[in-house]
Formats: sequence, C-alpha cells, structure tokens
Amino acid sequence: MALTKDQIKEAFNLFDCDGSGAIDASEMSLVLKGLGFTECSERDVQAMVKAITDGSGSVEYKEFEKLVLGRMDKAGSAEEIWRAYHLFDPAKTGRISFEDLKRVAQMEDPCVGDDEVMRVLNAVAEVPERGISLDEWKHVMQSVSK
Repeated sequence: MALTKDQIKEAFNLFDCDGSGAIDASEMSLVLKGLGFTECSERDVQAMVKAITDGSGSVEYKEFEKLVLGRMDKAGSAEEIWRAYHLFDPAKTGRISFEDLKRVAQMEDPCVGDDEVMRVLNAVAEVPERGISLDEWKHVMQSVSK
C-alpha cells in the first residue's frame, strides 16, 4: 500500500527534530535507521542528501517525500522493523529508553540535545518514562510505511 501525503508529512515532522522545516544529514540518518535502513552509513546519507538537495545540505519536505516514496517499497517488513528496534535496544530490555534513544541520536549528531530526544520519545511512547515498547515502535514504523 502506498504512503499517504499525511503519513509522509507526519514522519517528516517527527524527525525534523529542530523544527526547521528541513532535515539535515544527521536527522535524515535517524529517519532511515528508524525505517530499517540500517545499512546506510553516515557517508551514504551525506551523499544521498547532497544528491537530492540544491547543495544546501538540508532536505526539505518535497525532497523528503520523493526520497521516501522511492525507498518505501523496500522498507517496512517485520524483520527490518525488528532489526531497527534492536539497534536502539541492544540490551534487549524490551524498551527503548531515553538513554538508548539519545545514544543512537548522538552517534549521528553529537550535538543532539535532551529536548530533541525527549520530543521524539514523547511522540512515540504512550508513557515516555517507561520508554518505547516494540509494539509502539512497530505502530510508528508501520504507519510511516503504509
């Protein structure tokens, strides 16, 4: 099933951590990893961003939409969602904690602040203090990939 424009916009807004209206390479890397594209290195993501932008290094919504639609037929399988979840929960606790989310975010961008991490946690987790369950993760990733 194809993504709706609303779903694509929701994903864009979720990962536009700084609210700038554009996603930079580090935010784009988080999006791709969240969607299960764990094979994309930082260099790959930077090259992708450079290729689809006007050289600004920022992916605006229309560019994001085009990229997502081009890649979504490869994403969203249960196995890919599970692999992406365990990237964030390597101890297999069954929850992605604030610390887990921050660790992965800072692998991509060491300057990611607590407020940006908390914004994502609040958007995904029913009870942010308990972290993100696998079911919550699946719900978000499947809603983005439908």
